[in-house]
Amino acid sequence: MSYSCAGATDLRHHLAFFFRSVESEPARWLTIVTSTSNNNNSSQHDCLSRLFGLSYDKMYLPLMVKCGLISSVKSNRYKTVSMVPSIERTVANNHYTWDDFISEHRMNIEISYIVDSRGKKVYFIRCGSFEQGSSRFTIQDQIRASMKFKYNTLRDRQRELIALLGDDSLSLFISSNTSPSSATNDTGLDSSVNSNSNSGSYYDETPHCCETLSNMKRVIQTHFFEKILKPGVDVQKMWSYIDEKKLLSGVKELIAAVHKTMHKIETSKLLPLNKSANITMIHEDISKCRLLKSLVSPW
Repeated sequence: MSYSCAGATDLRHHLAFFFRSVESEPARWLTIVTSTSNNNNSSQHDCLSRLFGLSYDKMYLPLMVKCGLISSVKSNRYKTVSMVPSIERTVANNHYTWDDFISEHRMNIEISYIVDSRGKKVYFIRCGSFEQGSSRFTIQDQIRASMKFKYNTLRDRQRELIALLGDDSLSLFISSNTSPSSATNDTGLDSSVNSNSNSGSYYDETPHCCETLSNMKRVIQTHFFEKILKPGVDVQKMWSYIDEKKLLSGVKELIAAVHKTMHKIETSKLLPLNKSANITMIHEDISKCRLLKSLVSPW
């Protein structure tokens, strides 16, 4: 399709895979964009970011914007943008939408909305399946019954989603132009005050180098620590023994050593078959590694 780039297409495939993995979960209505207000109960709604297990500001919004499922629109407020779900194609919106996503991937999900006390549409997505023998419930039914849902059973699938995002998740963390201090949701309120994000003051005051370090630690924890540590090990205690200033250089040296070792092993296997073979080591210059290059920052 002319309106989708390769990166966005891959990310949408990952999302589709995740949605299919949770089809057997109990049905629930989740907001696509978080909205909070002192005079309504919208802050009580779970957001899709919680189902994904992603930080709303730091990972979810950049991911959805890149996929074309949320659009950033200039707000009337100074230096702010509004985050608006991209539901269907219109004359004004000829970009990728949720309608396209559901049709393209044949998703068992649906989009609906309610109108809040100010006359604004709040869009929800229904994920999971309604139990056999039980009647379907609407967004309003869910709100009136104060339904609560469990998310701890989704942890493995959330980890798998992050693993699928891979290097793309790093670019989303680091290159995002949507920061909590400048982004607002479709109600015009600062997204940094929503219930799915951390304190806005922390992110507003955290320098980019610290954000990059945090991103790298998250990748190491997800793709390394959680795969090798025994159950019950305190990961935070592990981090307390690590000198963060030496983290990048240590990871670079580790990857270089692994490349070198694998090169020697492959060479030892190949030379007996062809002694005249000219073997070139791939990525000998570790600084060319895309994953690490995206993380390099003057700490």
